Formats: sequence, C-alpha cells, structure tokens
Amino acid sequence: RLRIRSADYGGSLPHIGSYSLQQKTIELLSLRQSLSHSEAGSLFGLPIDGALYRSVVAHEIAHAIASQHFAMPTPSLVAQEYLAYVVQLSTMEPELREKVLRGCEVLPYKDVEEMSPTYYEMAPSQFGVKAYLHFLSLKNPSAFIHGLLSGAIKPAGWETE
Repeated sequence: RLRIRSADYGGSLPHIGSYSLQQKTIELLSLRQSLSHSEAGSLFGLPIDGALYRSVVAHEIAHAIASQHFAMPTPSLVAQEYLAYVVQLSTMEPELREKVLRGCEVLPYKDVEEMSPTYYEMAPSQFGVKAYLHFLSLKNPSAFIHGLLSGAIKPAGWETE
C-alpha cells in the first residue's frame, strides 16, 4: 500500500517517507508538504525539490520490493537501508547525484563489517553515500545484493537489531 499525506504522519523524527515492513505500507508526505516542511526540508544537505523528492519515492519503493525478496522475516536495518540508498542514488539525475556525492565527502565502506545501524541512525545521508560508493566498488554487485537478500552476508551489528 501507498499512503500520501498532506500532514506529518508521526514518528520520532520528521520524515518525507518511510516503509513499514510489518504493514507493507509506504508512507509519503505529499510533494507540496515536503517542499514546505521546514524540519524535513533538507536531504543530503540539500533543500528538498522535485528531484530529491523523486529519489525518496525510489528509496521507499526499493524497500517495498526488497522486502518481498529477503529470505528472513526480519532483515537487518543495515541491509534494508543499503539496498534502498543504492537504488535512491542510482536513480537520481546525474547532476543531482554528483552534487550529493560532492557534498557528503565520505569514503566508501571497505567491507560489510564497517556498516552499522548506529552510523545509519546518526548520519543516514552519509551512510547512504558510503553504501552507494561501496556498491560501485564491487567486482560482483549482483552477488553482494543476493548475499544481503539471502542473509549470507551479515552487516556488523545485525544480531543486535
């Protein structure tokens, strides 16, 4: 299901979008509300516009699609967010993606052991850029994605999530 709201849908932090694995529902603020929502008015350090909003939609749809392919009922937060951010950044307009990458100034993850739910919670945009850059560095990205979906690849801290 997809719900588009004209007002914030609750939660501890303001978000433009979210996906509930249990309810299988994407919640999105409307584009109009996202453009005017001061607390959620920035993403990757950039003001929200139509292109960034579309990238959030891609991110949330990636969650919904990936959730149907995880081998485990409760996949790790890091695995879920890794996949969603790779899709989000991969589907951005090239000029926007370059702006995001220049603005974040982070290095790619060297391996899965560096990816933690704590870092994601503290710096979600940087986590996303590091994940995307890691994905670009892989010699066999499809095997890595399959490993995340099957549970064969376990990010750091997955057992405590």
